[in-house]
Order: sequence, then C-alpha cells, then structure tokens
Amino acid sequence: MQWGLGVLVVAAVGLGLAAMLGTSYPPLSAFEDEPAVETGVAEPVEGTDLSRVTLQPEAVEHLGVKTAPVAVATIAGHQALTMPYQALFYDPSGETWAYAVVGDRVYLRQHVTVQTVSGDTVVLSEGPKAGTEVVVQGVDELYGTEVGVEEE
Repeated sequence: MQWGLGVLVVAAVGLGLAAMLGTSYPPLSAFEDEPAVETGVAEPVEGTDLSRVTLQPEAVEHLGVKTAPVAVATIAGHQALTMPYQALFYDPSGETWAYAVVGDRVYLRQHVTVQTVSGDTVVLSEGPKAGTEVVVQGVDELYGTEVGVEEE
C-alpha cells in the first residue's frame, strides 16, 4: 500500500511540475490528419546482405537527413579516418556501420571498424574513404527503410 502511495505522489508532483513549466502535449488526434510520408525504397545489393536505400525527396526533408564528411586526422603521430559519432550505427548484433551517400538521395550502409571514440568523434581503423559523406541525422530511419521496418 505504501508503494502505491509513493507512485501516486510522484505522478502528482510530475503533473504539477509539467503544469508549472507550461508543458503541454497535443492530443494524439492532432497527428491523425498528418499525411504519411513515403520514405523510400531499398534495393538489394547483389552478393551482399545489404540494400541500397533511395529516399523520396519529401522524405529527405521530413527526416531532416544531414551528412558530414569522413576526415583524416593525425592521432598519436599516425593518419586515421574520423567521422562524427552521430554517424555511427550499431546493428542488432552489435556490428558497427555508417550510411554513406552514394548518389542523389541514395545511401548504402558500410561496415566500419572503430578504433576509439573521443567525445563526438569516432576514430576508425576501417571505413569509408576520406571525403565520403556519411549520414549524421536520419540514420535509424534509413536502417528501418533498409530492413523493412515501417512507422506506425
């Protein structure tokens, strides 16, 4: 009984804090009229278990896809590939990837081997060549499109 009262108090405090901060959330019905955005298509890459993802122009804008280049940096006296941490993607088995831009609105997941992570930068021992644009925003949605997971 005491535990239930604690939960009730925490919930009441949370609601009170939200009211004090002016936090409000639109009802779910506010999103029902929002038109669905066709994300894109995934085409298998022959000889691999990967698919090339081509996004619709509206999807690029809707998802807010942003990219950044893979760079070369001198680390401990050696040249190394680096990319923003936001580009790093872990698949369900723990493998590390990045989505490289391979055409206009076309993306391909490429395996990367992480040497170290330092703040917002990933140092790679293997990955896309320097100058390759990699996706830093919209990565999860690209993966969902590639493997066939759709938004509800």
